[in-house]
Amino acid sequence: MTAIDDAVAATPVVRGSSLWTEARHRLMRNRAAVVGLVVLALIAALAVIGPLVSPHDYDKVYSDYVKVGPGLAAHPSPEQAQELARKTASRMRAQVDAIEPVGDGLRISLSATRPIDDRLAVYFDRSDAFANTRVIEKADEGRKLVIETTIEHAYFPFGTDANGRDMATRILIGARISLAIGLLASFVALIIGVTWGATAGYLGGRIDNLMMRIVDILYSLPFIFFVIMLVVFFGRNFVLMFLAVGAVEWLDMARIVRGQTLSLKRQEYVQAAEAMGVDTLGILKRHIIPNTLGTVIVFLTLLVPRVILIESFMSFLGLGVQEPLTSLGVLIAEGAKSLQEAPFLLIFPSVILVGMLFSLNFIGDGLRDALDPKDR
Repeated sequence: MTAIDDAVAATPVVRGSSLWTEARHRLMRNRAAVVGLVVLALIAALAVIGPLVSPHDYDKVYSDYVKVGPGLAAHPSPEQAQELARKTASRMRAQVDAIEPVGDGLRISLSATRPIDDRLAVYFDRSDAFANTRVIEKADEGRKLVIETTIEHAYFPFGTDANGRDMATRILIGARISLAIGLLASFVALIIGVTWGATAGYLGGRIDNLMMRIVDILYSLPFIFFVIMLVVFFGRNFVLMFLAVGAVEWLDMARIVRGQTLSLKRQEYVQAAEAMGVDTLGILKRHIIPNTLGTVIVFLTLLVPRVILIESFMSFLGLGVQEPLTSLGVLIAEGAKSLQEAPFLLIFPSVILVGMLFSLNFIGDGLRDALDPKDR
């Protein structure tokens, strides 16, 4: 073995890295994008898992806890329990003579001018605050009763809305719906826009001119009018929302992909594929569309927050999802009506929406920098 062979053998092997690997490394060095990824992943995880483990259903109405303020204290408090006991006793047409705490419940002495029907004690069990109510003493020919009831404690860390529904669960459901609509509508826009733009740009000529004039015509249609017509004919539902938004938002995607395709189809590897007899569909699938993914991914991260804002605006106008299902736009619209008396109804969903939008925009900026060929 010669010295040259020894030197070659001793030289360490340097492994190359793909452009996607380099882009991922650059993205991970962008602190704002990483923070955006973490925040968005946390919100998405809470939106998916949170309602499943929450002690409250998103449509459960607590009529005794309407517009309860946020906090970690248990409801009802001792004062609330006594007030609710008096309110429930009045439904029985009785008055409360005494209330004594007994273990986890209350012992309540009732009196009335006429005999009290024992079965009316079920009013306490129908309340959100009491359970397992029973009559333990009866006197004065039924005009005096002593009952014992157990206090049912509930926690509302984000408070309750104007109907007495838990805000924490509804915010998580709203974040899930808003994210789902944003992702699904963007996926619809991605499929239609990439296919339309790549086909028009590659075929060119009259076909390109015809396809882009169709895009121009669709641009001229008022979006809100289009959505209102869909709602009138098909009603408000979740599937309609993302189909309506995605069926309009693909227009920008088509123009961007068409511009990229016009540049790519003049590249040598595309001309070589044409010379080898590869059909149009094969060239689009293997050469054109994959090389537009960098721009498409960046635009997609900016399209998702745009779709979420559109959905929130539509929900604010009353064109959003159907109650009792909710979204962040619906919650913000409801919170705006109670801004003075219960500002937390507006603040909490707004904070979640702002966090999602900022995170998506930071991720989009990070991807744009990571996929920019000038930075390589």
